[in-house]
Amino acid sequence: MVATVPGRVLADGQEGANGANFDVEAILKKAEDLAQGDELITKVAGDVRQAAEANSKAVCYWQYYCYWNGYCEYAYYCF
Repeated sequence: MVATVPGRVLADGQEGANGANFDVEAILKKAEDLAQGDELITKVAGDVRQAAEANSKAVCYWQYYCYWNGYCEYAYYCF
């Protein structure tokens, strides 16, 4: 679930802005702490870690813009 949330993964020491960014590692560490050694939770946390690393390179989306002159277009943005 965490790996599919839009946003980028924060590097150590970074702070998120307006909820757009999140710290996957902090969330997974908290889940592992609450699991108290449950092997299934530990495995799932590892799987989410791998998926988050694969998906954290950029966030991309199509945006539809219309300009003042009536011209409209789709643009693909990544950040």
